[in-house]
Amino acid sequence: ITNLPNNPAYNASKAAVMNLAGRRSLHLRNMVIWVYFLAPGWAFTEVSGSKSDAEKSVAA
Repeated sequence: ITNLPNNPAYNASKAAVMNLAGRRSLHLRNMVIWVYFLAPGWAFTEVSGSKSDAEKSVAA
């Protein structure tokens, strides 16, 4: 899980969805159903700000 600086709601919701997918995969393991979970990391773009901005907020 990528910990986005100063955004605990994002981090908590990502962890919750990952946990839900893991529990579903255990529950459905005897059936012919597969559960996949993709959790891409945070991407720094013009909209989200530069990496240096995020690093500055962590340092503050």
